[in-house]
Amino acid sequence: VVATILCSPLDVAKTRMQVQGVSGFGVKYSGISALRTIYREEGLRGWYHGLTPAVCSVGVFWSCYFPCYDFTKGCIAEASGWSESSSVVHMSAAAVSGILTDVLTQPLWLPRP
Repeated sequence: VVATILCSPLDVAKTRMQVQGVSGFGVKYSGISALRTIYREEGLRGWYHGLTPAVCSVGVFWSCYFPCYDFTKGCIAEASGWSESSSVVHMSAAAVSGILTDVLTQPLWLPRP
């Protein structure tokens, strides 16, 4: 949650740069100057536009990820015969859990402005 709050200005700038490319209008935001433009036009509030849905989505994501990771780690260890403490089992479980959790929580990321 702290990372989401700290990185919100960058996320807002990234989203606006992505949207302007498909909107058909001229380029208003580019690079680091996008942060300055948003701050100048909207103030601090502009940097944190969409923060509430982001914070809620992050909480749901991680509350799905960790149980999925534990379950997947056990399944991979059992199927492969490797120890649950094996780095290959950890990395595989993390990759599978990340993909599953991303798919499950994707609808939560869409309404963010």
